[in-house]
Amino acid sequence: KEDESRLMNLNAAQRIIVAMKSFPFAENLQEHACGALFNFSFLDESKSRMVRLDGVGTLLSTMKNHPSNENIQDTGCSVLWLLAKNPSLKLTLRNLDALGYIEQSMTDFPYNPYIQRRGKGAIEAIQSK
Repeated sequence: KEDESRLMNLNAAQRIIVAMKSFPFAENLQEHACGALFNFSFLDESKSRMVRLDGVGTLLSTMKNHPSNENIQDTGCSVLWLLAKNPSLKLTLRNLDALGYIEQSMTDFPYNPYIQRRGKGAIEAIQSK
C-alpha cells in the first residue's frame, strides 16, 4: 500500500490516464493500463484521485473501445467493484452509467466466471445504500 501511495504522489495515475486517452485503440497499452488502475484501486485516497483525474470515464471508454478483450473487461469490472466499495464514489459510478458497462461485459462473456463474479459484485456494490 505504501508503494501505491507513493506512485500516486508521483502522478503515475495521471500519466497512465493521459496515455489511455492519447492512444485509445492501442489495445496492449489499454490492457496494461487497466491493470495499473486496478493496482491503484485498493487505497481510498487513490480511488478518489482516480475519479478526479477522470480515470473512471477513461476506464469505461476503454471497456467500450475494446469489447472483445476479455482481460480489459475483467479488469474493468474489478476496478469498478473496488471503487464501488467506497460509499462516496457510488453516485459518480451511477452517473457515468458504470452499471451499463458492467452488464454489457457480463452479457458478452457469459461463460467467464471472473467477469460474472466481479461484475455481480460491482453491481451489488454500486446499487447498495
